[in-house]
Amino acid sequence: MNIAFFTDTYLPNVDGVVTCMLNLRKEFEKQGHNVYIFTSGTKEDKKNNKDPNVFYHSSIRFPPYPDYKIAVCPFFSVSKLRELKIDIIHSHALATMGLAAFVAAKKLKVPCVETFHTKVSEGTHYITNNEKLQEIGEDVVWKYLRWFASQFDVITCPSENAQEALKQHGIKAEVYPNGIDIEQFKPVDMMTGERRQQYEKLMDKYVKKFKINDNTIVLVSRLVREKNLDLIIRAMPHIIKEVKNAKLIIGGKGPAESYLKQVAKDNNVEDRIVFAGFIPNKELPALYSTVKVFAFPSGRFETQGLVALEALACGLPVVGIKDSAVSEMITEKTGETALNDPEAFASAVVRILKNRDKYNETRKYAEQFSNEKVANKFLTLYKTLIVQKKQKD
Repeated sequence: MNIAFFTDTYLPNVDGVVTCMLNLRKEFEKQGHNVYIFTSGTKEDKKNNKDPNVFYHSSIRFPPYPDYKIAVCPFFSVSKLRELKIDIIHSHALATMGLAAFVAAKKLKVPCVETFHTKVSEGTHYITNNEKLQEIGEDVVWKYLRWFASQFDVITCPSENAQEALKQHGIKAEVYPNGIDIEQFKPVDMMTGERRQQYEKLMDKYVKKFKINDNTIVLVSRLVREKNLDLIIRAMPHIIKEVKNAKLIIGGKGPAESYLKQVAKDNNVEDRIVFAGFIPNKELPALYSTVKVFAFPSGRFETQGLVALEALACGLPVVGIKDSAVSEMITEKTGETALNDPEAFASAVVRILKNRDKYNETRKYAEQFSNEKVANKFLTLYKTLIVQKKQKD
């Protein structure tokens, strides 16, 4: 098959959507399929692009979050799609690249799938700080999304939580979880040979660099307001009362970094928190193998939480918010859930720190989300839609 991904975000950005596409692309190509990426990008992105299967469209930056771009008039890709003999278009976008996806699919008479990766209705604070205007903005966003979804053959989303949120707003979606590379994300003590030696050196590096102790918590995320990251910072004073030497490593970057540092200062825990900056994916298994628990306070905004799944694959129990997408991953053997409250979240973290050996099925749970299993599910969907489209036409 010749498969086209349309997306509003791609490399050099690194986020859950990009990771999902990279994982699918790797597995699809491994099985002999061709994957082409159509995305927004800058002149620099185009200039630096060495991948013949990636096509960047001229874009403008999204002012509240400059790392993200909005493609301007990306509707000239039909000729390239026709040249590539595309069999199916899979959109991972909600802005202009998503619009371009279904327009192109209709012109080419090929199936078009949309995956909802993000609850964009939770991001209206990027447009205005006025709460009333944010409510109006949410209504407008959902009206747009209902119309947008109606243009595709199938809508997918990565969790039952996301499916229910879409259903409440009149959008029918099928659950197709995102996958992870379970060979990349594994505990260091499961590795062998030279690879194990390399990761053990990385572990030593992180232990010394961040002064990791037996009660270190980690959080890896884009640093943005909608991910509720300040919750774990506000929970730290309560955690320290129960576990005196507890400390927190926050990995990632984003526009909320200065805000989060201020929250740490206001709660008198800045000396217990390390803002580690961006940590490469390939190094995360080493970091995860040195700490005791993964904190994931993101609730309403999350549609799945790939980083939490990657942490589970590395043997790390997770603390998540009750009734969130991440809570679907959590059992009595994989972690704890808590209400969206600093004291409640702290109690959940402390339970894991004091009973670490209890959570011994994290890896087993994560293995069901291997790239191979997830990719095969999507390929089955693609083939069905292609046959249906040919019969219909």
